[in-house]
Amino acid sequence: MRKAAFVSALATKAADGKVVVFDGFDLAAEKKTATLESVLVKAGLEGKLLIVQSEIDANLLMAANNLYDVTVTHLGEVNTYMVLNADVVIFTKDSVAAVGDRFEVKSETPKTEKTEKKEKTVAKPAAKAKTPKKSTSKAKKA
Repeated sequence: MRKAAFVSALATKAADGKVVVFDGFDLAAEKKTATLESVLVKAGLEGKLLIVQSEIDANLLMAANNLYDVTVTHLGEVNTYMVLNADVVIFTKDSVAAVGDRFEVKSETPKTEKTEKKEKTVAKPAAKAKTPKKSTSKAKKA
């Protein structure tokens, strides 16, 4: 059930165009907040951002530490609430393939149309013949 909820939340974000895939964040040389912020601004991303990686990159984590609306997590920690709470979900290229493996949901069998039910005629039980009630009084008969 949790997997289905996660996939549903992610599908809703994707339908709204709120899922982005980055090839990677090249922050090896500079692990500065300003560098990451400029990359996100150039991409036109604003609001609450969730960055999902297959494995945590320490440089990206340090660069995003001072950005209030940016959350960096790895695939093992991401949950439905995080996806729904974020305005935009950013996946790295490596994590996209891992999402499919981790949150694979079995497709349901297609539902068939319901056929009209035939009304059953149920015979009512026959009315019971009334029997005279016996007198229970202890009155003496004269």
